Amino acid sequence: MNCKPHPAPFRRRVHWLLLGVTSLLSASCQDGTRLPVFPASGQVLLDGQPVANAQVTLHPLGKKGPKAVRPTGQAGPGGKFQLSTYSREDGAPAGEYAVTVQLWLSNATSTSEEGDESYSSNQLPPRYGKPTTSGLKVRIQEGQNELPAFRLTSAEGGAQAE
Repeated sequence: MNCKPHPAPFRRRVHWLLLGVTSLLSASCQDGTRLPVFPASGQVLLDGQPVANAQVTLHPLGKKGPKAVRPTGQAGPGGKFQLSTYSREDGAPAGEYAVTVQLWLSNATSTSEEGDESYSSNQLPPRYGKPTTSGLKVRIQEGQNELPAFRLTSAEGGAQAE
């Protein structure tokens, strides 16, 4: 059997479909009540360079479980993103959030300890993939929000939002 990775346009469509489904599921877990959202955008940098295709996710502080919305954003070529909660680029509810950033590249092949090949692996240091270890936090306020740049480092030190 020939198992080749899917072409890039197919992977991109699947990625956006999954992002849309996640947003819809988040919206449906609000007991039919949507929180007001406010436009929010920012940029992801790794060692000072823009990170295209990075997935940014906000995790509300103090709110857990399926009813907590988790706004997301997909960085473009310059590392810039706009957050989405209920629909594409509609923004995020006001509040404080821990932030995770991941970069999944389907054409990057890696091999697990068991010898299994994977066609998708996170290209950023793993600490940025968990809200408890990323070191990134933001506050969304009513009105327009231009978030500080998420300055990630490949060194052990960590990240900062400026």
